[in-house]
Amino acid sequence: MTRRRWMTLLLIVSIALNLMFVGAFIGFSFMRPDVRPITPEVSTRWLYRALGEETREGMRPLFEQHREELGRLRGDIRDAQQAFEAGLNAETYDPDQVSATLTQVRRAHEAYQRASHEHMVALLGRLSPEQRQLVSKQLYRRQGRYLKNRGDDHRREGRQKDHVGPAGSEQP
Repeated sequence: MTRRRWMTLLLIVSIALNLMFVGAFIGFSFMRPDVRPITPEVSTRWLYRALGEETREGMRPLFEQHREELGRLRGDIRDAQQAFEAGLNAETYDPDQVSATLTQVRRAHEAYQRASHEHMVALLGRLSPEQRQLVSKQLYRRQGRYLKNRGDDHRREGRQKDHVGPAGSEQP
């Protein structure tokens, strides 16, 4: 190949790579969620970890009460899952029974989540605004890192790049 053909080929490859990167960047920009995801394990465990030792000690009776109630509800989930497993492993498959046990599993999970959220709301109501901001930051953490800013206007306002949580709370 002549030098001119190599240059033409190199130019075409360069343009193709640039278009690919620009397209990927634009595609990523439009596919970002407008809402930052919450950690999957939304429970009072992260709330407990986010609080200082003094606050935890003062709220220990509430956490103990919550632990007992959730322990009972976890037992209900386990029982419902065992009933579902028994239906799956039965000699003759009964779709009505399996469907009913799946309904039990779903209701047990919903009851657990409802109780957990109600208790969380009660605990959060006892915290100061500063403590709730700490909890908010803990809620939006993943594996020791803050989520990257996705789709909100905080970058344009000159705020920190790694902003998380509700408006007004920033990473320290």
